[in-house]
Amino acid sequence: MASVQVVSLPEKDEPNAGIRHCINSPSDAPPTQAARECFASPAFDWEVFLAAVRANRLAPLLHEHTRAWDLFPARVRAALQEDALRSAWEASWQMEALAEITVAFRAAGIPLVLLKGAALLLTIYEKPALRPMCDLDLLVREHDLAQAKEIVLAHGYIQNWPERYPTLLQQQIGFRREKPFFIGVDLHSALFKPPHLLKTWQEEWFWQNTIATRKGSVDGLVLRPEAQLLHLCGHAWLGHHGGDLMNQHDAHEVIRQNALDWDLLLEKARAFGLLIPLQRTLPGLAAGWGTPVPAGVLARLAALKPTRREQRRFRHKPWERFSAVQAMLAGVAGAPDPLTALRYAWHMLFPYPQYMMSAYGLAHPRQLPLAYLRRMAYLLFRARL
Repeated sequence: MASVQVVSLPEKDEPNAGIRHCINSPSDAPPTQAARECFASPAFDWEVFLAAVRANRLAPLLHEHTRAWDLFPARVRAALQEDALRSAWEASWQMEALAEITVAFRAAGIPLVLLKGAALLLTIYEKPALRPMCDLDLLVREHDLAQAKEIVLAHGYIQNWPERYPTLLQQQIGFRREKPFFIGVDLHSALFKPPHLLKTWQEEWFWQNTIATRKGSVDGLVLRPEAQLLHLCGHAWLGHHGGDLMNQHDAHEVIRQNALDWDLLLEKARAFGLLIPLQRTLPGLAAGWGTPVPAGVLARLAALKPTRREQRRFRHKPWERFSAVQAMLAGVAGAPDPLTALRYAWHMLFPYPQYMMSAYGLAHPRQLPLAYLRRMAYLLFRARL
């Protein structure tokens, strides 16, 4: 039987247990005994606790569940309230920007799928402010990417960086708009990085497993619960070290609020090479969050053996630092064939000149050869660590 690696690690879990107990408590009920016990010690470090809450983007959600309690010191309650108010302000602008973009894409006839926070605030979270977002993540088909980019630019956004690679390897393009408020947009042409992780027919399965939803002035396509959970877990472990407590809570709520087809989920995870993200996530959710994952499902999941290609892709351990270089190497190792691996490695080492000029602050193209050598030396050095 395959060993299962869970997200929550004992040595990193001291403040997290208290956070989870509070968020799992009904907001209209007094604190549970388990929640009180987490904060009972006179030596409890409230500054560490507050820093952990903010690092995991959970201040608005924690405030929502605990605002009627007397469990926290006044300064902690005030800090949570301030963060919640700021999140509500940001969420109002983000929802307005999201509505603007979805209307523009619909008018242009471009199919658009909302991903991650943009999808979850429509389907999982009662109030948009409870799910802070850094960017609006939007999925378009590869052949629509160029037109989608023009639509975003036409609405006052600027591109964060010039394109690094050919469209086939690009996967996402980031944009930002500074005025009248900051909004970030990430256009994705593939669900995962690197783009070759899924075959075309596998990517198409996600597109076919979407549903239309609406909240306020925003309406769009989102992934069905099984596809949503598979994407959330896969994304968290492909370069994001398993994600933070907010990512865990996202997955927890997708499971809690939906009657999942577990047979379908395990079948697609195995077929798509995404067993390991589920094996690392679901047992930890069940143990740490009390997520209602059936015991039989956990047993079946643990018994499934990932392919060698998937094992190479996820060869880093959950507690290891996972750098951008390691992500690149995992992308090479997980390529479906040597030619794809070679093309991917080449473009990682030698991005487009316009990207190099911007990213490395070059004043003249004559500086490009030295910049490429510098990049190659750095990547090779980091790859040895």
